[in-house]
Amino acid sequence: MVHFVYPYLFWILIIPFFILAVLVITNKSRLDRLFDPQILDRLRANKDTLPQVVRNILFFTALFMMIIAMARPVIDKGEKKISLQGSNIVLALDISNSPKSVANYSNILDYTKQKTKILLQNLSNDEVALTAFANNAFLVSPFTADKFALEEMLDGIDNRSVKNNFRNFRALGKLIVLLTKNKPNKIAIIIGNDINEDIPEEFTSLLSKNDIKLFIVPAKGNIDIKELIDFLSSHDADHRDKFILSRDQKELFYYPLGLSLILLLIAWSSLPIRIKK
Repeated sequence: MVHFVYPYLFWILIIPFFILAVLVITNKSRLDRLFDPQILDRLRANKDTLPQVVRNILFFTALFMMIIAMARPVIDKGEKKISLQGSNIVLALDISNSPKSVANYSNILDYTKQKTKILLQNLSNDEVALTAFANNAFLVSPFTADKFALEEMLDGIDNRSVKNNFRNFRALGKLIVLLTKNKPNKIAIIIGNDINEDIPEEFTSLLSKNDIKLFIVPAKGNIDIKELIDFLSSHDADHRDKFILSRDQKELFYYPLGLSLILLLIAWSSLPIRIKK
C-alpha cells in the first residue's frame, strides 16, 4: 500500500502551490494589457516555440511532483525482523597522567593500547567505538566493525598534550550515552590503571540508567582478560536469536522527483513546434 511518510508536508505546501498557480495564470504582462492578442502574436519573435500556457502547465506539474517527492511516498510491505547479533561496545582509554600509575606513564599507555588490541582482535560480530579521556573525553572513531582501522587509529593516540592527572568521568559518561543512544546491547569498557578507585557513583548511575554494562580492564599487570572476552562472546550468543521489528518500506520519491526534473527541462527550453501550412 502506497502512503506518505511526511503527509503534513504535502498539505502545508499544496496551499501556497495553488495560490502561486492562480496568481501566475491570471496575471497578464504589460504587453498583454496594451496590445490586442492577434497583433501581439504577430509581434512575437519566438512564436514557433512552446506557448507560455504550455510552459506554465509543465512548470506547475513539475512543482507538484516535487511536493509529492518531499512528502516521501513509500510502499509499505509490513514489518520485518532485524537480528540483534553482536554488541555495541565503547572502548574508553585512560590517557591521564595519573601519579598512581608509575613514574614513566608512557609505558602504561603502551600497556593500555596492547590490552585494547587484544580486545579488538577477539570482538568478531561487535560494533566498536573508540574513545579516550583525561581532563576531557573525545571520540577517536565512531561505531565500526573494521577492527583493523581501529587498531590504526589506536596507534595514533598519545598523551603528550595532557598536562594534569584529572579524569573527567562526567564528560566520558555523556559521550558514551550519546554514542550508544538508540542502540541495543550496550557495553562500555574502560582500560586504564587504578580506575576503580576514582570512578564516581554519578558515572556508574548514568550508565546503569541507560542500560549500559560497564567493565574495567587494568592496563598494567598479568590479569588475564580471557574472562571478559568469554563473557562478551556469551553475551552475543544470548542476543543472537533476538530480533527487533522494523517497517519494510520501498522508497518511491525518486520517480516524481525525476519526472519533475524532466518537465522543468522541457518548460525552460526553447523546443520548436510544428506549424501546419
